[in-house]
Amino acid sequence: MYTNIFVGINIFLSIVLISSTVNYLVARFLSKCELIFLPKFSYGALIYFLLFFVLRAKHMEVAVAITFFKYFSITLNFLYIIVSRKNLFKNFNLLLFSVTISIFIFFLSIGPFHEYPADPVQHLLTISKCFAAKTLDEIQISHFNYFLSLLMIGKIDFVSNYFCLKIYSALVQTCLFYLFYRFTFLLTKNIHLSFAGALLSLCYFGTNVFSFYQYYTFAKSFFAYFAYIECMIIFVELLRSKKFSYLLYMFPVLLVCLVGHLQEVLFIYVQLIFAPILYVFLSKNDSRDEKNFTYKILIFGLLNISLIFVMFRFFPQKFNGNLDMNFLFQLNKIFHFLPSYIAVTKFSFSSVFFKTVGIFGVLAILLAIIFFIFSIKKQRDSTYTIITAISLAPIIVLSCPLTVYVLCKMMSSYLLYRLLYGSFYWIAFPVLLFYFLNKITDQKILLFKKGSILSLFWAIIIITIAVSFYPSHPFWGKTYALIHKSQKENNGLVLTELIRFINSNPEIKNKKFLSDGYTEVYLSIHRVDVVMGERYYEHSLIMSDVFFKETFPTKNAIKIKKHAEHLKGNAIIVNRQHSKSEFGEISGHWRESDTNTASKYSDHFMSYIGNGKNFKKKFVVDNNRSIYIY
Repeated sequence: MYTNIFVGINIFLSIVLISSTVNYLVARFLSKCELIFLPKFSYGALIYFLLFFVLRAKHMEVAVAITFFKYFSITLNFLYIIVSRKNLFKNFNLLLFSVTISIFIFFLSIGPFHEYPADPVQHLLTISKCFAAKTLDEIQISHFNYFLSLLMIGKIDFVSNYFCLKIYSALVQTCLFYLFYRFTFLLTKNIHLSFAGALLSLCYFGTNVFSFYQYYTFAKSFFAYFAYIECMIIFVELLRSKKFSYLLYMFPVLLVCLVGHLQEVLFIYVQLIFAPILYVFLSKNDSRDEKNFTYKILIFGLLNISLIFVMFRFFPQKFNGNLDMNFLFQLNKIFHFLPSYIAVTKFSFSSVFFKTVGIFGVLAILLAIIFFIFSIKKQRDSTYTIITAISLAPIIVLSCPLTVYVLCKMMSSYLLYRLLYGSFYWIAFPVLLFYFLNKITDQKILLFKKGSILSLFWAIIIITIAVSFYPSHPFWGKTYALIHKSQKENNGLVLTELIRFINSNPEIKNKKFLSDGYTEVYLSIHRVDVVMGERYYEHSLIMSDVFFKETFPTKNAIKIKKHAEHLKGNAIIVNRQHSKSEFGEISGHWRESDTNTASKYSDHFMSYIGNGKNFKKKFVVDNNRSIYIY
């Protein structure tokens, strides 16, 4: 276990150090760009991907590749310490370090979320499949981020390696918190706003009741979102400095998104097309430089739109449907789309859009709209103009039937709400709130002295954070789900004794097993050979549950006989847990009864296998929890 933790931290540090080295070389030899705005993570991840791509082409064995990356990372870190030992703590920030360590301990104490049948279980299963692959070419290129997770976790094992899973989960979530802090600080240069933005991301960033931090920890989108934030940092500096050379440093980061998760590429394109136009519109200036920048931005936006049309024209098979290149001149198609548009963008209190933005997101949008209205006639500070443009860009996209029509050709309509992940409302709210508090104080609307603004600001932020603990509706926040642990009966940890038992008994370890869907998927994660555990949504919940729950053996006799013959000489695991899923109940994302495995076994079935004629109870794993192997 300790070896895995050492290797995982080494891999993570090497990615950060590679990025730092590339940034230094770029800033010194290629450009006069400011080092502080270049990625802290993405360039290292890109180098790892390129190595993975080369080794994959050579059909390297997975075990050998893991060993290679292990020693590669250790060597890199050792060399970096020798070369940079005098400058390791040059820019050390004690306050930031203390907060980061506290956040890490917070995530470590909560532990990862992997309750059945939520998405993280499927992500763990995919990582486990990467470990079980013989050669790298058996791992899809689009699963590189899963392989990167595998390098940092090691073999997924709830029995002997679970603490490493907790370390990994806490590490990447802390990194996300730091990136939100960094983005806000580079935008505002204000440490109070930066911590407020990062803390609000903890409480509100996610969808439904689930925090993005915990729910997507093991997903390939997590590393892609790192890249998205770092791409947006470069993009913001492009708008402020008006240096288009920064685009050169965005393309490698865009590649990290591309190989990780296409969703984040879409986020970037929405912002690259609409945010600059909004920014230019809000920051009117009659100077020649400003006009030239405006023209360049408009040309840049048109080039991006043209690129989308080219993609539709030459790669229609990559999208849900081919987009007619002449649709702009056939408005009847848009009018026919309007009923679907209304259904897709249903902005009701119970809609997925409101469940995603939450109460503070609505407040941030209102503040952005107010700023937008008052900025039309008068130029404002670029910081607030930029955050307003970034905040309103997804809303403008989702409010226009034409853009929604195009997006529905590129992705499933029910996923459109994810555009809101790219909006940074948890950053926009404190930044714009601080701006308006200062404005109304200047106008003497509030009886506050200038020095008291900070106290009023933090009072509002603390109230907003407190509201996020309210669990009854996702609109109020994600903190309740973030800090509440799921029961062992629901997240697979109750099966650790079963897994240990199977692994320590050679006479049954190589058998095939049939069990309920819940038990099957966690056994599959641990590479135990189950009959139905390939894709639990499609197989276990349908096939296995019917096998156990239907009256046995009269109904589905042919299917049952087939399974029984297939299991001859193998085993059935009976897991009779009585539990309900609190997260399933409050989120509505899955049935609260899915984790109640006792309901999967009919009394008729239990009497059939318990009579000693067809099956024998050979092993009793846990009498208290009613887990048996027949």
